[in-house]
Amino acid sequence: MESEKRVSVIVPVFNNKEYLFCCVNSLLEQTYKNIEIILVDDGSSDGSGQLCDEFKNNYSNIRVIHQKNGGQQAARRAGVLESTGEYISFVDADDWVSQDMYTSLINIIEDSDLITSGIYHFINEKDYEIWTDNIEEGEYYCDDDSFLEGFIIKKGEKTGAPQIGSIMNNLVCKIFKKEIIYLLMDKFDFGIKDEEDYLFLMHYVLLSEKIRVTHKIFYNYRKVEGSVTQNVNNHYLRDRDIYYNAGMKILIEHKVGEKVIEAFQKRFLYSIYLATPNRLGLGDGLNFPKYVLPHKERRLIAGKKIIIFGAGVVGKSYIETLEQFENVEIVGCIDSGDRSGFHIKGYRIKNIEELDVEYDYVVCASLNKTIRLQMKRKLLDKGVDAKKIISIEPINIFNDYYLR
Repeated sequence: MESEKRVSVIVPVFNNKEYLFCCVNSLLEQTYKNIEIILVDDGSSDGSGQLCDEFKNNYSNIRVIHQKNGGQQAARRAGVLESTGEYISFVDADDWVSQDMYTSLINIIEDSDLITSGIYHFINEKDYEIWTDNIEEGEYYCDDDSFLEGFIIKKGEKTGAPQIGSIMNNLVCKIFKKEIIYLLMDKFDFGIKDEEDYLFLMHYVLLSEKIRVTHKIFYNYRKVEGSVTQNVNNHYLRDRDIYYNAGMKILIEHKVGEKVIEAFQKRFLYSIYLATPNRLGLGDGLNFPKYVLPHKERRLIAGKKIIIFGAGVVGKSYIETLEQFENVEIVGCIDSGDRSGFHIKGYRIKNIEELDVEYDYVVCASLNKTIRLQMKRKLLDKGVDAKKIISIEPINIFNDYYLR
């Protein structure tokens, strides 16, 4: 019965006025009625707090907490402390959910301690990717070291979200048991910016008996520029130290096997490798290439003139690896963003409209499949022969070294 399973939905709010109505309205329209919505105004200055109060005054199942700015984790913790539900769910104020989210997840969770589902990951207003956990749907026991090892590092092909572990390391698109959340109240805030959700989720899983995975999608994630995970972190090295020691302490306390600990250590090294230049704001200051074209495509362009489309980290890696190890001539670099006029690796970045040199192939350089498709469409609209366009997923050259 729904009356036996109350869900407390906690929404941290910080200067989200532009999207807050969409978020809250999606919760108010849920087919599952035994929910309470807790809006935690974390010191907003854009009128979000006043909008929260308006919602509270109009809907009996909405509660509002106002507090000084303490960050997302502090807001989540405050919401949990005020919650009355048997289950806890987190929704970010920029995002929105499908009407049947909680009806569906409550029906699926049964006696499991956690239910995790998929995400529509919106790149912009029209384009989105489908993200699901990189593990088959079903029930998993959390005392199984092979499951825990995969939770930390998913080996083999990843068919879902582009992530390291088998379960998406976020706290949204999930339902938690409040009784387990309460055991972790002092773990909501490790004082770090990167992968704090992952540490919390890892600890939660280790305290659980079993979890359930569904690939059904109810959660809509909106990519907003300037989010925490996209910013330079001036305390990044300190944060990595806290992250590693906290993670190792959690694993040792739960007496996991050596392979699980080794998987966490590999994950830690890999995340350092991937994120350090951007998090420290070094750009090209730390210059290690991360990506290469697959072997088939490298053979195809051998001895040819190519243009790199994309001046981000993939484009930079392609230029460096192709110049050093392949017999190709790079005749230009183009980008459709705001990088036109800048230089990377000695090449002046041109706008796609300046595609005015002789070439044999244009290589689309992006990790994101949707963006690569957009690049291809722009090239086709420009009149580029489809046979001259290479749009393929890059290979991470250190993936095998760190994650196997």
